[in-house]
Amino acid sequence: MMGARNLSLPAVKRLLPCTWPVSILLSAVAMAVCVSLAPGQAARLIVTLWFLSVCPGMAFLELSELQDGYATLALAVALSWSIDAMVGATLLYLGRWSVHVALLALLVLTVAGALLRLAQLAYRSPRPPAARRDMAHGSGRLRPLPRRSHRFLPLGWPLAGRQRRQREGASWAQGGRG
Repeated sequence: MMGARNLSLPAVKRLLPCTWPVSILLSAVAMAVCVSLAPGQAARLIVTLWFLSVCPGMAFLELSELQDGYATLALAVALSWSIDAMVGATLLYLGRWSVHVALLALLVLTVAGALLRLAQLAYRSPRPPAARRDMAHGSGRLRPLPRRSHRFLPLGWPLAGRQRRQREGASWAQGGRG
């Protein structure tokens, strides 16, 4: 087909960032309606299978903002089945096993994940976090923040000390107190 645009899953994800959370919420509503109003119908089987296989995992994988759409979908199925098994095992160990309670717990977890993703999209800063206005010089230009690779270490002490010793000329192997 000439002239047709080939949109991959990551391209669609960039165009419509709230597609998955909204579809997860709609799937949750459809699953709740089908389970409560249509016992024994084929629609109940299809909607419940879709919800249990994709929605719990995708609700939480969307928070990580993975770029590869196909890998995200594969991970969502695996994570969904894992979450389903953990909820079932927890209810079994607590002695509260019931299909309706398990579906309700999965529904609550999935809706919470989808709402967290929508909140994440709503409160995203329009400016990149690694830039700030250079107000000291009054130029109004954006400049990058200083690189702090040690911010994830506890108090930043090992990496900060090595960087300081390298600046002062002592090597890490010597262990000098620089």
